Amino acid sequence: MDEPERRLNGGTAHASLAARPLGTVAGMRVLVIEDDEAIRSVLERGLRADGFDVDTCADGGTGLWKALEGGYAAVVLDLLLPVKTGYQVCEALRAELRD
Repeated sequence: MDEPERRLNGGTAHASLAARPLGTVAGMRVLVIEDDEAIRSVLERGLRADGFDVDTCADGGTGLWKALEGGYAAVVLDLLLPVKTGYQVCEALRAELRD
């Protein structure tokens, strides 16, 4: 087993998976709700480097408002946030989807 194959899932995945592109993400929007500036910045840079369009905010109230605007392929949500916790944001988003 070569080195890349060993690193993937403890050697259970084939090495060619590491080089396989994840697909087209151009134009896919991701919302990052994170109050820690350093973590938010790293997530934003990484997602942008992978081709995502990224919006960020630093509190749960603003995050909920932005998420309800819609159009996001994914939301990266911290749990311990000011204004509204990540749990409250998630609960509100789920309730909105049920309606």
